[in-house]
Amino acid sequence: MTNLDLTDRQREILLRTLEIYISTGAPVGSHVLVDKIDASSSTIRAELSHLESVGLLDHPHTSAGRVPTDRGYRYYVDELLEGGNLPATAPRVKLDLIRREVDDAMRTTTEQLPPPGSGRRSERPRRVARPRRLPADGRQQTSARGVDAERGVCERRDLAPHTRG
Repeated sequence: MTNLDLTDRQREILLRTLEIYISTGAPVGSHVLVDKIDASSSTIRAELSHLESVGLLDHPHTSAGRVPTDRGYRYYVDELLEGGNLPATAPRVKLDLIRREVDDAMRTTTEQLPPPGSGRRSERPRRVARPRRLPADGRQQTSARGVDAERGVCERRDLAPHTRG
């Protein structure tokens, strides 16, 4: 894959674009690369366009920066393997510690649940419907349900508009 004819500047722009995209997850624009590469914004845009035309980068939409394609990732990995510039290995995760934390969280959660067969449901208070206010003209809004303010329950009402009587 590294048999592409890229100039040193194109190679540097591609590798920097991939590194930034991998670290941020956001499309990379020329304004971000200007700080990292010794070239003008218009030169970087032209090189990004060339890298897009050879299939190493993609341009999701007009106002977005560039994102790597599968071919671009392959080029990046090949460059890492050839140059021996592999990043240091990540520290090993201590699975015992993670397993213990998950077990503690599960134990705490199950202790807070009601015992099976107790018939007790959630202790959340039930919602009570609030009475609706009538519009300023005194006409009842048409709806399939109304609210009894004293009892706080919903009941079926006539759909025709009413006036306050």
